[in-house]
Order: sequence, then structure tokens, then C-alpha cells
Amino acid sequence: MFYSYDKKILGIEFKKLRDDARLTRERTSEITNVSIDTIRRIEKGEVIPRYDTLLMLSEAYKKDLVSFMRFLTPSYELNSYYESMDKLIIKYDKSQLNEMEENLKKLLNWVGRTQFCNQNEIEQLLLVTSSLEHYYAERYVLSFEDAINGLKVGIPNFDVEELECYRYNILEKRLLTVLSINYSMLGEFEVANKILLVIFNDMIEALASNIDELKIILKVIFNISYNYHRLSNNDDAYKFANIGIILCIENDLSYLMGHLMFRKGVAEYFMGNDNYIFTLRNCIRHLKNYEMFRLADLYVKSLAENYKIYLEDD
Repeated sequence: MFYSYDKKILGIEFKKLRDDARLTRERTSEITNVSIDTIRRIEKGEVIPRYDTLLMLSEAYKKDLVSFMRFLTPSYELNSYYESMDKLIIKYDKSQLNEMEENLKKLLNWVGRTQFCNQNEIEQLLLVTSSLEHYYAERYVLSFEDAINGLKVGIPNFDVEELECYRYNILEKRLLTVLSINYSMLGEFEVANKILLVIFNDMIEALASNIDELKIILKVIFNISYNYHRLSNNDDAYKFANIGIILCIENDLSYLMGHLMFRKGVAEYFMGNDNYIFTLRNCIRHLKNYEMFRLADLYVKSLAENYKIYLEDD
């Protein structure tokens, strides 16, 4: 797939990235081995950076520049849809979902707007929205089918059995996330985790460019931990819950923290680790601190009914 770029816009964006990282051209050159002249020419809009240059600058600017470059094509307007898609995966918003789907259909049919856009990209975005709509309506089989069809837009011979043989773009990773959730809802926890681990290994190595990407990584981690719990693999349920908790702390993020603490505490209980009471009390305390009282009460009830764990009121 080939993209054309406005080199002037590209230069402005790359200079902004360097400024945001508080680096001079000289310091950037020192830590990346990219020449000062190359950095200057990129920022002046004279050249488009090569793939190896993007990889080296990604480390310095703390951003996945290969993915970022996609948003600097003439189809830059699609960036807003990527952001909306991530928000919808994190939290359901029916009106936002319907608006996104309607606008994408218009964009697909409006030849004057899409002549420079990749139509496969728009079709995949539409299938993400459709899959999410079915998922939130608990139509898991239909959601599953749309996720598979979305993956086959870019990977015609896609087969879950050959999952690790393919390379996935940003959209396809989101489709895989939705696909894995549907597998979980259908009781296929091993397959769900096979998919989630591919996503996890890819995303954890990349640098999240915004808060929504971090939240998706945390959602993936939580689902891995939950699926291991359902498979009675308490060691790995504990391991991934702890990875998620550490990621929350390192990024000063409360998203899913209480859920991850619950998963960690339950895993500790089944592992015979006496620390489980401390973890679960902290879980409930955390949820109440963030005024998530209904979820806190639900967890307390679940612990008592399912595990005979009775937490004293603070």
C-alpha cells in the first residue's frame, strides 16, 4: 500500500514532536545516529524519512512514528475516526457509534473526498463499528462475523489457526481485540487468549501515542487475566493482573485499576497467597474512592457468594 505525503505538513509535525520531547537537533542526532542534516531536511519539508529513520526517531520522540505517518497522508481526516474507534472499544456510546457509522458511509460514497483515501481502510472502520454495535447489543455471533470480515478486507486468507503468520495494521489490531472479546463471550477462552497475547506482545513493545492506546492495552491485559481465571490458570491470571496494575501506576492511570486488583486478589486466593485479603480490600477501597460504589458492592457480593470471602467494612 502506497501513500503520498504533504512534506511541508510532515516537517511541521516532526519539528513539533522533537520540541515536545525537548530535544535539540544536535541531541536527537547523538541519541539516534540520524544526521543533523537529515533531521533538518525532514523538518524543513524537503524529504520524507525512511523506515529505518522512523524507527530510530521513534525511540527519541517516545512515539510509534511508523503508525503516526499514516495520519499524515491526504486521508488525514480518518485520524478522528481512529480516535473515536478507540474510545468506543473502551466505553460504549450509542450516539457516537451511530454518528461514526453514518459519516463513514458518506465518506465511502463521496468520491471527491475519498479519491486519495484507502477505501479498504474505510471499509474496515465500518466493520469495526458494526462489530462493536452487535457486541454491545449482545449479538456475539454477528459481531464475531463482522470482525472476521473486517480482517479479511486486508488479509483475504485470514485464519485464526494461522494467527501468528500475519502482520497487522492499527485497524486490524482493533478488530482482533473485538474478535477476542467475542470468543470469550462464546466460552472459547483459549482461542481468545491466543489472539490477545498476539496483540499484547505487539502493543507492549510499541510506544502508546495517547491515553486511549494505553487504555486499550490495559483492556487487553485485563481480558487476558480474566480468561486465564476462567481456564483455572491462576499463576498467569495473577501475572497479567500485576502487569496491568504496574502499567496503571507508572502512567498515573486509574482506568481498570480496581478490576485488575480484583483479578489479582482472586488469583492470590486460589494460589494460597494470604495477601489476597489485603489486595481485595484495596480493590474495594479504590473503587469507592473513585465513587464506583455499585461495582464495589457487586465485587463484595461476588466474593461472598462465589468464594466465601467476607470483607469487613472499612
